[in-house]
Amino acid sequence: MKISLRALRINAGLTLKQACSKLGISTETLRSYEHNKTHPDFKRLSQILSLYNIKYGDVVYTDDCKELVIGNPKTVWESLKEIHYKKE
Repeated sequence: MKISLRALRINAGLTLKQACSKLGISTETLRSYEHNKTHPDFKRLSQILSLYNIKYGDVVYTDDCKELVIGNPKTVWESLKEIHYKKE
């Protein structure tokens, strides 16, 4: 199973503005993270994970580093492999 940063925010019961206020970042920055256009640095990622009560060990970056994925790493990698092999 994989879950996006946006889904984590929504599951935490936070609006975009509320999460940004707690993190001290702009809505554009968090939206960019949520849409995998940019990725947070380690410090910012730690703040986000703390806010959403997620362990760093549950974060996976895809091989091409284009997507940040949250979930059990083994399960995430298995689902990503399935998606990749279906494309070929």
